[in-house]
Formats: sequence, C-alpha cells, structure tokens
Amino acid sequence: MRIVLALIAILYSAATFAQDKPPPTVGGKPLVQVKSRTPSEKPGKQQPVAVRLQACLDIDDQTKERLNCYDAVRRRPPRRASWIASSTRRKTSG
Repeated sequence: MRIVLALIAILYSAATFAQDKPPPTVGGKPLVQVKSRTPSEKPGKQQPVAVRLQACLDIDDQTKERLNCYDAVRRRPPRRASWIASSTRRKTSG
C-alpha cells in the first residue's frame, strides 16, 4: 500500500512540475492552437446516425411521418432473394 501511495505522489508531483514551464515557442512566437471543426463545418461528412435519429424524435409519436424519418435514416439495401432460394432447395439423391 505504501509503495502505491509513493508512486502516486511521485507521478502527481512530476505532472505538477511539467505544468510550470511556459508554453513552447517557435522564433519567439507562441504556437498556434487549431480549433476542431464541428460536424456541420466538415464538407462531405454526414452527421452520425444517432444525431439523425434524435431529429426524428421531434415528430409526434405513432405517425407515418416519424416512421418515414426513421426509414430515411436507416435506409438499407434490399435483401437478395437468392440466399433464400438456395437454402430451401432440397438435395435429392440420384
């Protein structure tokens, strides 16, 4: 237990000393901090599925419009019927 406490104290003090230094500079000028872009600012990127589904929650419950909204968000390609036909074929011994 003492070893764990000593290790925590050493790591905590090292983190404290690391923060005392001034920020790094290049040619006497401070480094530029880049801001992250919001999803709406990124060109060509769609919003995550969860955000689009939450937008459907604004529509009244048990309405066709809400179902259409969910269907538009979770659009899936139609299933191919070939796997159904191949799994139902009977193998005949001949």
